[in-house]
Amino acid sequence: MSTDLSNHPDYITLDITDLTPSGDAIGRHDGIVVFVPLVLPGERVEVEIIHRRKSFWRGRAIRWLSRREDRAEPPCAYFGSCGGCQLQHLKYETQLHMKTRFVREQLVHIGKFADPVVLDCVPAPATLGYRNRVQFSIGKDGKPGYHPPRQHGVMEIDKCAIAEPFINEQLTLLRSGRISYTGQQVDVRVPMNPVTVGGYQYYVSPESFFQVNTEQAANMVRHTLQQLELKQTDHALDLYCGVGLFTLPMADQAEYVVGIEFGESSTSDARRNLKTHIEDERARIITADVGKALARSDIASQSWQAVLLDPPRAGVNHETLRQLIALRAARLVYVSCDPATLARDAKVLCDAGYKMIQIQPFDMFAQTNHVESVVTFHLN
Repeated sequence: MSTDLSNHPDYITLDITDLTPSGDAIGRHDGIVVFVPLVLPGERVEVEIIHRRKSFWRGRAIRWLSRREDRAEPPCAYFGSCGGCQLQHLKYETQLHMKTRFVREQLVHIGKFADPVVLDCVPAPATLGYRNRVQFSIGKDGKPGYHPPRQHGVMEIDKCAIAEPFINEQLTLLRSGRISYTGQQVDVRVPMNPVTVGGYQYYVSPESFFQVNTEQAANMVRHTLQQLELKQTDHALDLYCGVGLFTLPMADQAEYVVGIEFGESSTSDARRNLKTHIEDERARIITADVGKALARSDIASQSWQAVLLDPPRAGVNHETLRQLIALRAARLVYVSCDPATLARDAKVLCDAGYKMIQIQPFDMFAQTNHVESVVTFHLN
């Protein structure tokens, strides 16, 4: 095949064969992979090529020659422009199937698992109006909006379809007054003083992380506690514990729980939340890097029956995984927001003697390409 890209036309007809985990459609033209947003597998489109590299092109669909039957009418006028959502053009049931497949494919391709037990993605209680926190960017005109994908500037919006009503009320207030432009972002969150999840009340400071979908978080916590199988004699660790979302229900079931989190705002909230619910000394919070905390004598020398870990999108670094494996806890439950880093870390755990029992995806971010997973490991 010639590598002289100047010989290729600006407009091509493309048969779409797949979706990437980021939500872009994939087709091939003369052996070159072409990424196109807003198109679906099985559709045939005319595409304008807008970016070329030797190994791949990017394009935009200008005309559909065939469409899928399960294509949906996006509920938001900004879909395809603001970049906040990637899957509004798919019927919701198909979104769930896609997310289940994304998780399985990453475990197979990256983790090298032959046949991972990936359960069907748990649907979101609400597919719109669920986000309890949104970061709006401020444009040079002082108006709030989002950054369009692979573009400069800010697209002004007057409503976000996936945000809770309170968020959109605040957005209206932001739009009514010009904001002095400094290139900053405005963080808007529903009141969380406190927020109730699964019968527990959590105080969440503005600087602290909390799951963006409160109702689905309750479902995920319930499933996670079932998978931990805590007994009243168990000692358990909650790694990357945040404000104690899992620590509180874990402390109600186990004899002793230690939560570890680097962020001081989150650990301050976690201590307050524990004090509200737990009267005795059955739980404590450590403010520290997780890897360094696991190496401490008071942690490394104890026997831990169960460990929950809920790391950030980057997953767990190698040294922290090594410290975790050294504890030889009988049960691990890994809460992941990125199937790729999950697959990487799961391979390390299984190479060290753990067996991956099952993976339960949760649709925490309906209409977007993101998916949360709860993965259960048992020590062989």
